[in-house]
Amino acid sequence: MNACIECQQPVIENQEGLLCEECDRWQHRECDSGVTRAEYLRGVENGYIEWSCRQCSENDQPMPDEIDVFAADLGQFVEPEVHQEVEMENPYPQPNPVAGNDDEGDEIQYVVEEGRGKVAVIRRKIKATALERPFDSAAEIVDTIMRDDIGVGQIALHPTLPKPSSLARQANLRRKLSRPRHPSNLQFELQNQHIAPGDEIRRQSRHAVIATQRLNGYWDEYVRGARTARSLLLASSRVISRNARNTIRLNGGRIPREGLLEVYHDGEWGTVCKKQFSTVTAASICRQLGYPGVYQMLSKQKQARRGMRTNVPEKVWLGELSCDLTDETIDDCSHDVWGETDCKHSYDVGLSCFRACLEGEFGCLIFIFNVIIIISFVLADRTSFHEFRYHDSNDIRIFFQNLTTAYPNITKMYSIGQSVDGRQLYALEISNNVGVHEILEPEFKYIANMHGDEVTGRELILKLAEYLCNEYHAGNATIRYLFDHTRIHLLPSLNPDGFEKAFQFYKEFDMVIDAYGRENLHSVDLNRNFPRLNTIMYRNEIIGGKNHHLGYGKDTTNYVPEPEVQAYIEWVEEYPFVLSANMHDGDLVANYPFDDVRSFNGRPSYTMSPDDSLFRHLARTYSQSHATMSTRTRACSIYSRTFEDGITNGASWYTVKGGLQDYDYLHTNCFDITLELDCIKFSSESGLEKEWVDNKDALIQYMYQIHMGVKGIIASTDDMPIKGAVVHVGGPGINHDVTSTKDGEYWRLLLPGTYTITVSAEGYFSKGFVVEVVENSVTPLNFVLSRREVP
Repeated sequence: MNACIECQQPVIENQEGLLCEECDRWQHRECDSGVTRAEYLRGVENGYIEWSCRQCSENDQPMPDEIDVFAADLGQFVEPEVHQEVEMENPYPQPNPVAGNDDEGDEIQYVVEEGRGKVAVIRRKIKATALERPFDSAAEIVDTIMRDDIGVGQIALHPTLPKPSSLARQANLRRKLSRPRHPSNLQFELQNQHIAPGDEIRRQSRHAVIATQRLNGYWDEYVRGARTARSLLLASSRVISRNARNTIRLNGGRIPREGLLEVYHDGEWGTVCKKQFSTVTAASICRQLGYPGVYQMLSKQKQARRGMRTNVPEKVWLGELSCDLTDETIDDCSHDVWGETDCKHSYDVGLSCFRACLEGEFGCLIFIFNVIIIISFVLADRTSFHEFRYHDSNDIRIFFQNLTTAYPNITKMYSIGQSVDGRQLYALEISNNVGVHEILEPEFKYIANMHGDEVTGRELILKLAEYLCNEYHAGNATIRYLFDHTRIHLLPSLNPDGFEKAFQFYKEFDMVIDAYGRENLHSVDLNRNFPRLNTIMYRNEIIGGKNHHLGYGKDTTNYVPEPEVQAYIEWVEEYPFVLSANMHDGDLVANYPFDDVRSFNGRPSYTMSPDDSLFRHLARTYSQSHATMSTRTRACSIYSRTFEDGITNGASWYTVKGGLQDYDYLHTNCFDITLELDCIKFSSESGLEKEWVDNKDALIQYMYQIHMGVKGIIASTDDMPIKGAVVHVGGPGINHDVTSTKDGEYWRLLLPGTYTITVSAEGYFSKGFVVEVVENSVTPLNFVLSRREVP
């Protein structure tokens, strides 16, 4: 901290301090500064106080006529003999302009004007010239004045005159103070004095286009740190066009992207009532202001704590306001009659929007240097909505809404159902033909957060959604292949109620106690609430019964699932999922079926599924693509252990009855594994970015495994698709069949090898083929079945 010139005590932030414009040193106002408190307060209001310390003021008094003063190098003081002309090295070399001296070279002769030093005059002249010529470099202005004006005008220099860089910095400071302040209400409008001569301003509904050939301006001082500073525009503000009949702003907040929502109508600002104000409307308002979306709707208490309840407009203009994400201005929104509402100011809307984007992100300033500046809210190559923090249910909804608005052709947001507390179970579909199941295009899903306190997968899914869309838009060939050949579904939370409970605890204590929020609001563990089909499967293995699509009819008599589980069951029966993974925390391992043991004693033991080799391959694909899952040498805790290759059979680790992954395998055509992603449940938000880096490649590689084995169409001889046809794999035999969809499609994941594929359907003759399955490829194999003659 700077020390006071007089008392040598620190001048801290909340004290009345003065900065000497001559020597750049600080002094307390009360330490014999000569500035009254009223003058000081007026200076604070104006943003600038022109003041010099006592020493500099004394040095600026008229000097004896018999002494000539000159500057040798702006840092030395020399007293030559009386009336002696002195030659010196010119610190700014140019031909000497002094009359009577025609010598060339780097020498210049400074002649003293009698009676006065001109330090303050020089400073003021530099600052005034900087204001008069806002598009010239301050350094060039200082250079010009020091060369021309001092030499030609015969102005005597005082030895305390700062260096040229300091003078240029002070000139830029004066420019800054003379410009419009950074608008906390986002209402900065370009004026002629902020645009270089010859440049052209074009206005459109939501953006301004400024064509310019002179581009080194305000941007450099506040963002890039370039050498020059020109008064061009406020680069960090959002330009609000006046073309719209009514205008909006956020006012009174601590930062530009938050504040009280105010609407300009009939020459007066007024507020908006929040009684009928939805979060979709809030997101739309933030987007109209140039931000990606809404971060938070602020309560009255939060508004007061952030200083928004002062200087509230007299009017409440709108009692009801409803906007869609496609609305570009408030005039496009629906609302009630202006001013006809009985809503009180205690219900005023306060918003906090997502941060202003960086260059190259959605909704950001785009600068094409030296040619044109475009300030526009456009879609760049990559969009950034995701922040590495925990997102509650409302955040997920807004995130998905923003993403689907940015990429409407490849994303679709939907809900698979509701939780016990009525929260929506939001999912996102990603495909090159969104909303449509294309024939023979397999469907993939990631599920997370079925235990409310296990949250890593929840955030990874959000980041994965953004990453896939960005990379597809940017032309990433790997991602484009997935889009073109796969329909992807992402479900970030199957237990939002449990998450909200754990999240509230986390926000208060920065940690969550073990199992707090794990269950749903009925205190049920969702990963123990699925139909227990393993017992049926193990019995059928003995008696030769059915080995697929168990869990219908009498298999699940008297079974009543939780709302979240019921929504999931209906979801997987609606879509023809082929491959899946569900994400948990508590260890670092890929876990594959079966989870429930065959033994009657219930003790953990390796329990193979018919597709054990395939499941081991799937689990190993994820673990070996993960940064540390397959290579770590230390267990997560003294109660855990390490796993070879980072994979484990579920039942050999511990027994789970009524689990999701066994249900998917035995009830549907989908193959599912469980991913344990973090040793710590509900770990700190600071580690989320590293989790994404560790898991990104594994998430992509695992999705690619859906394109292996065989697939095809099963139809009759009259080209009608056959639903429910059974596809059996033999040679070597695999005691797990899959069935065809209503469109006659089937997919069977298989490792490379030679297989006999047999298809049977009720009322048709069976048919079989021998097929070679190759690595990293899916083999097409169609079947045409002939009808049996009915006697």
